[in-house]
Amino acid sequence: MKKALVLTTIMLSALITRSQSVWTVCNSPVTEKLQSVSMPDMNKVLVGGKSGLLLMSTDYGNTFTSINLGISDDVNALYFFNTQNGIMLLGDHFMRTSDGGNNWTLISDVPGKPKGFFFTSQDTGYVACDFGLTFSTTNGGNSWNALTTGVTERLEAVYFKNYSEGFLGGRNQASLQTSNNGNSFTSNVIPANGDIKDIQFVSNTNGYTCGDNGEILFTSNGGLSWSPQSAPLNNVDMDALHFVDANNGWSSGEVGAMFHTTDGGNNWFLDVTNTSREINNVHLFDNLHGFAVCDSGTIIRLGNGSVSIDDQSLNNTSQLSVYPNPATNNFTFKSNNYGSESKISIMDVTGKTVYTCAMVNSSLAINTESIQLSPGIYMCKLESKNSSNTVRLIVK
Repeated sequence: MKKALVLTTIMLSALITRSQSVWTVCNSPVTEKLQSVSMPDMNKVLVGGKSGLLLMSTDYGNTFTSINLGISDDVNALYFFNTQNGIMLLGDHFMRTSDGGNNWTLISDVPGKPKGFFFTSQDTGYVACDFGLTFSTTNGGNSWNALTTGVTERLEAVYFKNYSEGFLGGRNQASLQTSNNGNSFTSNVIPANGDIKDIQFVSNTNGYTCGDNGEILFTSNGGLSWSPQSAPLNNVDMDALHFVDANNGWSSGEVGAMFHTTDGGNNWFLDVTNTSREINNVHLFDNLHGFAVCDSGTIIRLGNGSVSIDDQSLNNTSQLSVYPNPATNNFTFKSNNYGSESKISIMDVTGKTVYTCAMVNSSLAINTESIQLSPGIYMCKLESKNSSNTVRLIVK
């Protein structure tokens, strides 16, 4: 149960002494509660909310249009595999799009008041539900198979760090771990002090959770043990997590609170969000651009959009860019930070490294077919002796 909070914007502002980013309030056309958000590409964002509400912007949040889904259940979760193909949880219904979110088709229903889902590929996914229920799919959500968890608490968060190992979290400290695609679970694996609202891993070893009372937990050994990180506020409940790479992450929650780290959670600071509404979800395209959705129809954004990754300045010698982005057959990395000790790694959405090579020149051209890179979203990391930088790549 949400506790009553009386925390004014002035009090929050007084705490924002070392904030990392400033968010801008968008001109939202609705007043309903918003609770899901996803960015298929740099300038497009989809926002879901109460009673079948779905909004789309193709100009980085300057304007929004409404999409009629024909179903009045709440849009609880959104995810895009690439720029065109996405999946949505709408009440107990799953819907799919193949045209970037303009049109959606009902594909299946899941019992148990589902709250959140995670897909390790376009075919394989998992959904967390009320009453300890969990289901899996191997055909893209067209049908679902019940899994035995051994718990009865409401499950709200699910994340798989690779194709077989995953975690779930929920109400009253409920937590589960599987290492065999959900065939069996171990309970009480995350030592949270309250509800676990979200889980994310940035690698097979490093992961985070967020929840009640500003609690952020961190593991560096794949979930064998967890330790609390120091949060800037400990009297607000946090609802969502999103890391774009191993260093840059955000956590959003009550009274407009947005925690932000640039060093993998060693230090968390408060962003300036310019809202006191509860921030129910947050999605970043990269460490400079993203959206968050709040109660009462409030939408906030980070950055101004319309600046693609390849347009960003390379004045910082550790900067990495990739263009075109999205890419189809070929793309090019560009950086001033190259040499015999510099290495490019490309990782899929599960954190698995699918390609590595040395970056010995300022430009590196790659053909997607030659390295067998299928359509999807990838994180590309440039590592050198003294620095590292990560950008997101979309392959169509």
